[in-house]
Amino acid sequence: MKIKSLSTVAASLMLSVLSISAQSIYSDDFSSGGFSGYTVSSSANADRGAVIVDETTTTPTNPFSGNAAHIYDFKDGSAIRVQKDYTLTASTQLVQLIQFDAALATAADTTDGTLVFRVANAGTSISSQSNSAFELQLRQTGVLAIYGATNNGFSDEINVAGSSLSIYANSSSDTIVMSDLADNELTLQANEFAVYSNGSKLGVWGFFSNNFSSSDGIGSLGFVSNTATNGTNVIIDNISVTAIPEPSATTLLMGSSVLVFSLSRLGYKVNQN
Repeated sequence: MKIKSLSTVAASLMLSVLSISAQSIYSDDFSSGGFSGYTVSSSANADRGAVIVDETTTTPTNPFSGNAAHIYDFKDGSAIRVQKDYTLTASTQLVQLIQFDAALATAADTTDGTLVFRVANAGTSISSQSNSAFELQLRQTGVLAIYGATNNGFSDEINVAGSSLSIYANSSSDTIVMSDLADNELTLQANEFAVYSNGSKLGVWGFFSNNFSSSDGIGSLGFVSNTATNGTNVIIDNISVTAIPEPSATTLLMGSSVLVFSLSRLGYKVNQN
């Protein structure tokens, strides 16, 4: 039997290893009924706040199962910020998959309200974009705007039914090849991130060039309203972060050599063309 390409075999092994050894480092479905461990910038009032809603809540309607976080800001001036430092070992978890569900609490309209999702180094406030590796803007118009080294907007990605957002982020100095949630190959250069909406890949972007320290890794995430606009009215649920280990080039090389030797001992022919 002939194996067509050694590189194909090695890549398959690498993707399998990355999938098997991925480790969950944080998750929250708000089932605890509160924001324990979060920094919430102000108490909830009529103008702005963050409160827990359940699936029986009718104002606003929660499209997700169980509890969820309702984050709103109806007045210019101050912002509402909900932030979580979720790991103190981010420097050893430089490749991460970050996921959350988001829904508009009211139907999309022309309101300028925007809830911004940001990630930063642990212990660093997400109030300023200058501390963030990248950001996703959840706009009341239904637009999902993605900002990094470049930016793009995607219409009708955020709605009252809810969307599942997945972000692969590579803070390492290496190029990482991995298998995404649909088992398709995803390649991220150093300081790049990829965004998926409801399982569909929207694209790959570079990180901001700012105060974020890639070597320290992403250790904090959160949501903050845009102070220049009002009308933010969003429901967030099912936040999770998974660490994806970086493959060792030496290990892969040794593994490939062992593979070739083993295959040859078994009578397989490896064609490297």
